Amino acid sequence: MKRLFWFLLVIALQPNIVEAKYQAQKVNLALKWKHQFQFAGYYAAVEQGYYSDLGLDVEIIEGKPEQSSVELVAQGKAHFGVGNVEVLVNYLKGKPLVLLASIFQHSPSIFIVKESSDIYNPHDFVDKTIMLETDERGYELLSMLYSEGIKPWQVNIVNHTQSINDFLTNKVDALSAYVTSEPYFLDTYGIPYRVISPSTYGIDFYSDCLFTNKELIERNPDLVDKFISATLKGWEYALNNKEDVVRLIQKQYSTAKTYDQLIYEANKVHELINPELVAIGHTNRGRWFSMANFLYNNGLVVVPKSIDDFFYQKYEVSSDSWSEIATWIAFGVLFIIIASFYIYLRVRKLVARKTKDMAVLLSKLEEQNKRVSQINAQLVSAREAAEESLKDKSTFFAGLTTELKKPVKGMMQIVDALTKSDTNNYDKHTLLAQIGNISKTLDNFSKDVTSIFSLDSSAERICYFSIEPNGFIKSFSRQFIKENRLKKNQLSLELQSPQLSLSVLIDREKVLRIFSILIANALKHSPGVAIKLGWNNDHPGMLTFWLNDNGSGLTVEQLTKFNQFFADPYRSFSKGAGYGLTLVKALVQVMRGKVWVTYEQLVGTTFYVKIPYLPIDKLLYLDSMNVFTEGHAQRVEYK
Repeated sequence: MKRLFWFLLVIALQPNIVEAKYQAQKVNLALKWKHQFQFAGYYAAVEQGYYSDLGLDVEIIEGKPEQSSVELVAQGKAHFGVGNVEVLVNYLKGKPLVLLASIFQHSPSIFIVKESSDIYNPHDFVDKTIMLETDERGYELLSMLYSEGIKPWQVNIVNHTQSINDFLTNKVDALSAYVTSEPYFLDTYGIPYRVISPSTYGIDFYSDCLFTNKELIERNPDLVDKFISATLKGWEYALNNKEDVVRLIQKQYSTAKTYDQLIYEANKVHELINPELVAIGHTNRGRWFSMANFLYNNGLVVVPKSIDDFFYQKYEVSSDSWSEIATWIAFGVLFIIIASFYIYLRVRKLVARKTKDMAVLLSKLEEQNKRVSQINAQLVSAREAAEESLKDKSTFFAGLTTELKKPVKGMMQIVDALTKSDTNNYDKHTLLAQIGNISKTLDNFSKDVTSIFSLDSSAERICYFSIEPNGFIKSFSRQFIKENRLKKNQLSLELQSPQLSLSVLIDREKVLRIFSILIANALKHSPGVAIKLGWNNDHPGMLTFWLNDNGSGLTVEQLTKFNQFFADPYRSFSKGAGYGLTLVKALVQVMRGKVWVTYEQLVGTTFYVKIPYLPIDKLLYLDSMNVFTEGHAQRVEYK
């Protein structure tokens, strides 16, 4: 019986299979930029077979800065393209372009300015330098300026380099960007910024629109209909299966962006398409008419032109097409008869399988009960850990009080000496200088406590300074030896070859504070100890500083306890760590680094501090940047 079914099915579909083979057409799509989730619907339509099911063999052409998707389609070098307002602008200039679908209902184009700048609205751009595409691609952001009465000659506009480097180094005051891309980088590196969006000022253009050449529609309207249908289906799949499509992009199209970057972009793209409220690809002609009028009234296009022909009209079905449809209907009826018989056979198997599934479900319920028991055990363990943490805090506060007593006591003694009548002017100046030093100590103490107890990530600011590691630790060594009157060769350095050294951006002050604490601890426990300080960059994007002393060393129990404390991101205190090591951990965490300690006989105790750095010797291109994969909300300040 089954063999008869499959035989009839093959006979019924054979004419269509043969026809599909002969009708398969090669089609290419020109993207406006590099491979990323911005074009996910097209990748999904290829991967899920939506194009091939309709007889289309689609090639996706990656965009380049020097290559325009509008020009490729207008010249017939690409069948379809993706573009923004520049599609309308070039249509108004006479190019044979036709809009097929408005994919993004809202534009991702924005301006980004530093949080520290004095730019809060478009009027603040006057006499400022902004980086913006100087061709039609920049018209949307220019339209925002025009709508607020700002003219191009009032602003210094430089052409976009597709790099964020000039913005980071303050060569430009504002940067045109996409809400789907640049904010992720800035948030990840903790660089504070503000967004100035055209939609806030009544400029809300469509974006990432699918378009084609008018000649293709006249020559092959059926191909155009198929491509639109498969594309919209691809976008629906992409928005409902973001993680799968992100993995597809990384596997087959581009590894320039991290998984987290693409997920961030996917969520932003979803908001711009807004499929919950608007059908994917929906076009409101009134919005396009308003866009065209605005461009003309502000001199961005010279010749007024009707845009009726800009919109795609689905072609009418001819008599030959009706004949083809009738043939398909006949085959469809035959298919339904055969499929009904096949379904009957399948239902019997389905009942048996459902019975088996019920048994599996009962087994899973038993597993869930076991998991509940495990969770209860974990809750008990968590409560015990919380109680231990409370004890650690008590110990730490006791040490904190001890640290504070010394400068306070010194201040009281100086004040007492100043009140004595026999204190001469020279002694007064000396005492006042000591008060300044104690004030500085208390100020550092205040910053240290802020670092340790900071619950709000914005309370602690990363201040990047340019350093060269060899010179950096040399300078620190000379100053520390002088201020603390160390013996000759008590603090030695292990430097890297000048050929291996590099200029980078790190938080210099925090690293210097860590050096001072670790060396002070070593001297406190072993006054005559020999100390060695060095660095390496064995891991890409990271600097590792290490400090070794040949003192009495640590027990295995102490090593284990310290390293467990350093590695646990949720523990701020640990019994035995003391004020100094607690602060070291807090400072390293603020810089998103790691700290650990080792001990070896004949070598001594070695503390390692590994922190990320920002390179400054090369341009930082967004599409090829390795950024942190975890969330990072620290605020950054450039010096």
